[in-house]
Parts: sequence; C-alpha cells; structure tokens
Amino acid sequence: MSYSQEYYQNRDRYPMWRVEACIARDLIGSAVDGVVVDLGCGSGELLRVIRPKIGIGIDLNEQAIQLARAHDGGYEFRIGNAAEPSLLDESVDCIVNMHLFEHLSEAKAALRSWHRALKPGGRLVILTPNGDFSHPEEFDDPDHKHIYRGPELAALLEQSGFLVGRILTVGLWGMRRWPFFWRYQWLCERVQLPNCPGLRWRGQTLSLSATKGTL
Repeated sequence: MSYSQEYYQNRDRYPMWRVEACIARDLIGSAVDGVVVDLGCGSGELLRVIRPKIGIGIDLNEQAIQLARAHDGGYEFRIGNAAEPSLLDESVDCIVNMHLFEHLSEAKAALRSWHRALKPGGRLVILTPNGDFSHPEEFDDPDHKHIYRGPELAALLEQSGFLVGRILTVGLWGMRRWPFFWRYQWLCERVQLPNCPGLRWRGQTLSLSATKGTL
C-alpha cells in the first residue's frame, strides 16, 4: 500500500501522533546525543520532535522523502527499505520507528539488520499497534502484516539479541482522541500503569525500548 502525500502532510497533526512522538523521545533517552535513525520516517517530523545530534530518516516512499527534505531541520533523509536500511555495521546509536513494525513481512530479518547497525549497547525504540487493544478495528489496514501483543513483541526482540528495557501501552479507549487526556494518561502510564496488571496491556499503542545485546 502506498500512502499519499496528503497522509504524510497531516499525520503529525493528530493529537495521538504528537503524544506518541513525545513517548518515543522519552524512550530514546541519552541516545539522542548520538546518531538516531528514524525508519519509516514519513515527512521527517519525528526527528524534529526528538532533536537528535545527528538524525537520519529513511522511507521507501519518495513523496514522503521529498516532504522531509523540504523541511529537513538539518537532518539527512534517504529513500530506502526500512527492513534493510543499508547502514554500516555498528554505526548507529539509536533506531526508532513509529507504526512501521506492523507492516514488516519479515520482522526477524529486519531485527537482525537493525541489530548489526547498532553500536554495542545501542537502543531500539518501537511504537506499534497493540494486539490486546479492545477495539482491533482501529488497526484495519490491508498493509498490516501482524499486530503484536506486548509479551509477544518482547520475546521476539529477546530472540533477536536485544535486551528489553521499558515497555508500556498508551491510549485507552474513550480518551485517545483528546490531547489533554492523552498527555494525562501518558504521565499515569509512566508512573503507575506498568505495575498494574489489569491496565498495562490495554492501551492502543505498544511502546518499547531495548538495547543491543549479543546474539
């Protein structure tokens, strides 16, 4: 499926996207001081929210890369395959992707590629739809290959040589469309919900950070 230029122009205007971008920035942490690669970067807005020292955006959609380059913010944007981004081995401090992972037909192969590109101890941040969300119709998209559950995604990363750090969900049904409630819930998720089994996995978006270990 090829997303339109209008889609990329408007994606970052939605309240959900803005809050998720802030979560991504939070999960990246100190890696922001190095080389951060946004895979499936779209119009490049995530890098402009994260503000890394060195940022590289990669997307297969030429229209998206054109938009990103028009508002580059000092970052580099390339046309390329996010699953095989052609990065030098151990050259990257952090790889981040928002709503890309569910589109991958060969997730294990992509993780191996990302693992090679990351420096020792480098960080991987993934935001993707949550398979345990109570309204799966929200994820209807013919290009989605698989919607992951939290424990399932964590296990896949561990099998691929990553050490899973923080994992949480955000976006409870009924409050996900209003910016104030999303920001309030983000705070609650960070402080309380990861320790509450009844709520931890119910959010619309699954957010995870991991570090490169050994295979």
